[in-house]
Amino acid sequence: MSKSRKKHSGTSTIKLNSKRGSPLWRFNYFRSVVLTNLLNDLYNLEQTGIEDKHCQKISASLNYFSNAATDIPSAGPLVGPLYKDIEKFTELYQAWNDIKGGEPEMVASRRELRLKLMTQRQKITNKARKLQVAIQENVDTELMKAGFDALSELITAVPDLLGNVGKALKEFVKRTQVL
Repeated sequence: MSKSRKKHSGTSTIKLNSKRGSPLWRFNYFRSVVLTNLLNDLYNLEQTGIEDKHCQKISASLNYFSNAATDIPSAGPLVGPLYKDIEKFTELYQAWNDIKGGEPEMVASRRELRLKLMTQRQKITNKARKLQVAIQENVDTELMKAGFDALSELITAVPDLLGNVGKALKEFVKRTQVL
């Protein structure tokens, strides 16, 4: 579903381009679909965690996503920049994966961190909704592509590891190739 809205900023009007394949659409797809599906996969992997070599690819993708947002201005002095919220998500993910073992207390710790990740994803979403024009005009599309590519490499190497993310990436490719 593509949308095209106008945002009023003072006296000028900025047309918001969230059509499929646009930089804004790609950013929103990553934050809303890929991150949500990553959380679903983390739920499925709470008993075991993820091997460090695979965790590094996920972290790389999240770091690219964060770096792609560094030029997006904040929504004000009290709100802070969006990339900081993405960095916090990445830190929480790394803490989730640093918990080793399948003992009940380790599983409980991963569950607690997954719930914090859910809250952090919602913070990213809430802020991104307020910054749609700024995202459209400032997101680094090359770094966004690198983030998608890092996850795609992992899905290709280990297709059964992140089933939900894999489906989301296949849908992303399908939607962007039909343009």
